Amino acid sequence: MENPNHVGQGLEGRRTSIPQLITRGEADTGGAGRLTDMTASHCVSRDPYAQYELIPRAGHQAHQDQPEIFNELLLDFLSR
Repeated sequence: MENPNHVGQGLEGRRTSIPQLITRGEADTGGAGRLTDMTASHCVSRDPYAQYELIPRAGHQAHQDQPEIFNELLLDFLSR
């Protein structure tokens, strides 16, 4: 039985009402097991609590490649 209090569609297909920040480096090739732009966009389109940010000039380790950009996105997300 579906819980009516859960309204969003999470990355793993579970229903959630928890805000999600999904980040991806634009240079990440999306290899096996990695998040692709299409998958992230699909998740955000189905989940009103999800936010997707593509980080420029960053690869798979976007938080290390562009820490200033990543931190700004994260702090903005957490302040809401």
